[in-house]
Amino acid sequence: MDPLQDDFHELIIGALPRIRVNESLIAAAATLYLYDWFLTIDLEITFLWPSKLSTIKVFYFIQRYMPFFDTVLLVCGFPFVPLVSLDICKRSFKSAAWLFFGGIATSEVILTRRSIAIWGNTKRNLYIYLSLLVLGCWIPCIVVMEGYLRSLTFESFPYPGLYCFTSQGSHIVYLCWVLVAVYDAGILVVIMISGIRSHVSGCPHSGLFQVVYRDGALYHLYTFILSASNVLVVLTLSPDHATLLAR
Repeated sequence: MDPLQDDFHELIIGALPRIRVNESLIAAAATLYLYDWFLTIDLEITFLWPSKLSTIKVFYFIQRYMPFFDTVLLVCGFPFVPLVSLDICKRSFKSAAWLFFGGIATSEVILTRRSIAIWGNTKRNLYIYLSLLVLGCWIPCIVVMEGYLRSLTFESFPYPGLYCFTSQGSHIVYLCWVLVAVYDAGILVVIMISGIRSHVSGCPHSGLFQVVYRDGALYHLYTFILSASNVLVVLTLSPDHATLLAR
């Protein structure tokens, strides 16, 4: 038998378990997203739909419904669509990656806007700080993401019912997660400073205080830990597991 063909079959056999794990995680993430959507859609219809149009409202709806498009593109790789071509598989993966990136960026915009709102009246230094943080984290992340997607090599299965998979790719995408972690740490610092100043000034610890400061700090701490975990996944696992925790 041709040695190249043997290597290809070994590559396929090795990729199958990892692909099944990815498929299961995509299905689980989509199920949880739909479950959350059904739980909160009544509140969204009651309070958000009739409200006045604003920039934050637009960002909210982008962040809220973009995962629907992510899921459709990722499902193109599911065995439910066995006739999908290799070219469509590549385009679907790359489009889903940019939509996912846009979803993260939109979420960060909303949370950053909240950190600005709680800072106080003197925001000039805060705007300078946040501008440097955005330029230092998100612009390089876009460059890294484009380089990572260009480095990917896809292979297709010669068997029906199975889709393409990532056979080779650069680990450079870990830098994106490092930059996101740095950005979240930077926003966490803003929230903590605002909370400490409110506490020192004698601001009453109401339910709103807890939601804005405590929950905001916990969320950014969670995203920081998740980004750090993604760095480990990218550096230690195969290219087709690069998005293992990014569902």
